[in-house]
Amino acid sequence: MQLVGTEHVLLALAHDRASGAAALLGRLGADPAAVESALAPWLGPSSERAKIDPDALASLGIDFDVVRARIEGTFGPGALERASASCLGIAPRLKLALAYALDHAGGAPLGDEHVLLGILTVPDSVRARALANLGISAEGLRAVLPPEPPS
Repeated sequence: MQLVGTEHVLLALAHDRASGAAALLGRLGADPAAVESALAPWLGPSSERAKIDPDALASLGIDFDVVRARIEGTFGPGALERASASCLGIAPRLKLALAYALDHAGGAPLGDEHVLLGILTVPDSVRARALANLGISAEGLRAVLPPEPPS
């Protein structure tokens, strides 16, 4: 099972131009390309992330196109991709980061800026270290966070 980790969420937040987290990262001097570059050692090239290698299957005598056709014939178009997407788990550090994000939200609606702060708060997180290489820390993020509205 493949796990979704803090690096995947951080990358998504950085690339979502409409997110408050992307704006905060930008205010701290980190554009999406810089975040992606800082995470590259943990993400690896996109070619390494491919799940199914038709050539490797062919070397075993398995025709990937035939397998896909049979699966889609039984379960409908796109069934293979849906099955792969449903096999994702959540990495323990991401669970911890989301718990910290809820704490940082303090009863307010959870925002992506809280998730970003949660990722930075996870102890000994390589993602926090990647951001630290860009000069971004939890303290620096707190300094540029907009004030929470009074309840």
